[in-house]
Formats: sequence, structure tokens, C-alpha cells
Amino acid sequence: MSHRDSSTNLYALNFSCNDELDDGHMVDSIIDHLTLSPTIQLLTISAECPVANLPQLSLCQSLTTLKLADISTEATTFDFVSLQRFYLFDCWFECGAEKTLDLFRGCVNLR
Repeated sequence: MSHRDSSTNLYALNFSCNDELDDGHMVDSIIDHLTLSPTIQLLTISAECPVANLPQLSLCQSLTTLKLADISTEATTFDFVSLQRFYLFDCWFECGAEKTLDLFRGCVNLR
């Protein structure tokens, strides 16, 4: 994504990959890039892998719709203030015994 034409605004991205061994690194690098995008509104990620950088998407203030499928993460709370729609399919959320799983606490604008 760093080689794309930066003069064009990115509003929607659909990303899907099948190589379970390398997906996590690829998804995390896409998330890193999107945190710098002030225009992304719709993001779809389908990747059978652990994703470490998922909470960083909260930096995307323009993101209104997030669709996640087949991912796993250790995130216990999402602080997606701008998010209006959040779709989850076959996702795995892990938290230790001392943590509370409250995924939507920071998603105050969900419809």
C-alpha cells in the first residue's frame, strides 16, 4: 500500500488472504498504513490469522464501517469512537483470566 498513488483518497478497502502463516504480518502492515489515512471509511479484513495491531484502528477517525472475518486477536476492548457499523464473523478474542472482555465499550456510536 505504500507504493500506491497517494494523491488518490482511499475510502474503502477489502482485504482477504489465504496463507495462514504470513497473514498476520500482512494485515498488521495494512493496519499500520491505514492509521495514517484520513479518509478510510469502510474496511473489510478476512484472514485466518492472529492480528496484533487491530486496536490501532481506533486512530482512524474516519472509519465508520469495520468488517472482520476469521481473525484472532488479544484485544479486549475496541475504542472505535467513529465506528457506526461493526460486523464480526468467526473471530477469536483472547483475554487472560485477570482481564475482562468488553469489546464494544469504546464503540459509542454503533447503530
